[in-house]
Amino acid sequence: MSRSTRKKKPKRPPLVIDPKLPRPALVGALAEGVEATARASALRAGHAVAGYVPLATKPPPGCICTTTAYAPQALKWNVKASEASLLISADATLFGRALQARQWSTRYSRPWLQVWPAIFDAARLQEWLRTHAIARLHVTGPASYQAPGLEPFVEQVLQSIWLMRTAEIDLATR
Repeated sequence: MSRSTRKKKPKRPPLVIDPKLPRPALVGALAEGVEATARASALRAGHAVAGYVPLATKPPPGCICTTTAYAPQALKWNVKASEASLLISADATLFGRALQARQWSTRYSRPWLQVWPAIFDAARLQEWLRTHAIARLHVTGPASYQAPGLEPFVEQVLQSIWLMRTAEIDLATR
């Protein structure tokens, strides 16, 4: 096949994130488990939410469909669209979406941080967010059937992020 007859790869449409909403904006898909819990937490806290979802999925507000129904493509695009990835797991072992996100983050030179209940330190997470000045944070982890009962921990992690942002706003207004 010659270069002139090759089918051009469709461009990835950019995510549109409302600049009026507090940072960090959450970037993620609709996958149940960690991503769905993170999305719900961000919406409750009033943060911007955006992401790429597979073509076969009906995108909610702020999300854009990828060019295929292949779920790892959405994960790859979400890593690329964010400035860093937060990988939430039940223990030190990464697998599935979180492992793929770490691999994509490394490939695209994006910082990533893995947290799990036994080692979670909110101050370390907040310092990591401040150090990298993250405005778009990708959050992923296992599905709920892969790590049952992880949702309260996901909520705790995200609450520490939202509280950090609230404290920064309070300091800036003084």
